[in-house]
Amino acid sequence: MTDIPQVAELHRNVFRISVQPRFQIERQYLDYLNEFILDNTWGHTGLHSLVYETAGGTIVGFLGVRPQPMRIREKPMLAAVSSQFIVDRNHRSSLAGIHLLKAFLAGPQELSIVDEASESSRKLWHQFGGSTALLQSIFWARILRPCRFLLSRLQIRRGKSLVHSALSPILHIADEIAAVIPGNPFALTRPDDNFEHSSKEELLDCMRAVTCKWELHPAYESHSLNRILTVLESRSEHGPLRNGIVRNSSGCVTGWFIYHAKRHGLGEVLQIGAVPNSYELVLDQLFFDARQQGVVALSGRMQPEFMDNLREKHCLFHHRGYWTLIHSRNSDALHAIHSGNAFLTRLEGEWPMRFDISGSHPMFNEDMDAQAARSIQPDMTHAAR
Repeated sequence: MTDIPQVAELHRNVFRISVQPRFQIERQYLDYLNEFILDNTWGHTGLHSLVYETAGGTIVGFLGVRPQPMRIREKPMLAAVSSQFIVDRNHRSSLAGIHLLKAFLAGPQELSIVDEASESSRKLWHQFGGSTALLQSIFWARILRPCRFLLSRLQIRRGKSLVHSALSPILHIADEIAAVIPGNPFALTRPDDNFEHSSKEELLDCMRAVTCKWELHPAYESHSLNRILTVLESRSEHGPLRNGIVRNSSGCVTGWFIYHAKRHGLGEVLQIGAVPNSYELVLDQLFFDARQQGVVALSGRMQPEFMDNLREKHCLFHHRGYWTLIHSRNSDALHAIHSGNAFLTRLEGEWPMRFDISGSHPMFNEDMDAQAARSIQPDMTHAAR
C-alpha cells in the first residue's frame, strides 16, 4: 500500500479539492483508496488497480479497478469495473492514460466495464476495440413533486430566492394535489404491494431468483453484496440508502429496488428488479416510497425490461453526459449487452467506487485528451501497491 499517499495527492490535485481541514480530507482519501480501490480482498488476486509512474518514481496516473463476478449462460465469468481514471495535467503528453487503459484491458477479466466515461474516454476506448453500450447509456427521470422541482431549477439558474420560505407551503399543497388528480402526468398510483426493509440475505436470494433468467447477470455472494451496500449506506451526500423487497397482498415477492432517497432533492436509483408481469407494480411502489421520503425527482439508468413501463409512467429519457463502455473477448457477453439481455445496473458499475465529500458535487471521470499526446514514453504502468 505504499502508493496510497501519492495516489491521494494526485487525486486531490486533478480534481482541485481544497476542503479544510486538510488532515480530515487526507484521512478520507486514505480510507477510501485503501478500503475500496487498492484493497484487493474481493477474492480475485489477479486484478489490481493500476498506477503510472515517471522514471523518477512519481505517480502521474491512476486507474481504479474492482472485480465484478458475473455469469454468462450460467457459466462463471470475471468482469472488471474501471473508475477514477486520472492523469496529472502536466503529464498528458506522456501517454500515461493510454498505457493505463491498455494495461487494464489486457487484464485477466473477460469483460471490462466503465459506465461514467467522458466523450474523450469513449473515443479512446473505441480505439482499443471497445464499444458503447447505448441502452445502458440512457437515463430516465420521474418528477414526483413538480412545483418543488420547478423551484429548484429556478434557484440553480438565478440563485437562492428570498421568497422560498413563503412559497414552500403553497408548493407543498400544489404538489399534493398534483399527486392525486387522475390523468395528469404527475399522479401516482397508491400501490397494493408492500415494501419492506429486508436483510441482505433476503435481498440476495431475491436477486438471484430473478437475475438468473438473464443471459448475462451479476453473481453476487453474501460478502460482496454486503460490502457494496455497507459502503453506500455510509455515505450521506446522496441521501439515505433505501433497499428492500416488494411483496404482493399474498406475501409473494414481486421484486426489489435500491436507491438513495435525498429529501428535497434528486433520488438516485441504483437497481430495480421484478418478476415477470410485476414491473409496473414495483415501479409504483418505488415512486410512492420515494415521494413519501420527500424526494423531488428520481433518476436511474435504463434497464431495458422496464422501458415500456417507464414510458407509460411519464418518465423522461435523456443522456446525462457520460457513457457506458464495454470491452470483451467473449462474443456472447457482448451480444447479451447490446441486445438488452444483460442485467447490468449502476450497482455493478462505478457508482459504489465514487469518492465524494459530503456536500460536494459527485466527481466524474476526468477528461483525458489523447490527441494531446506528442511522444511515446516507456510503459511504466504497474499494479498499485
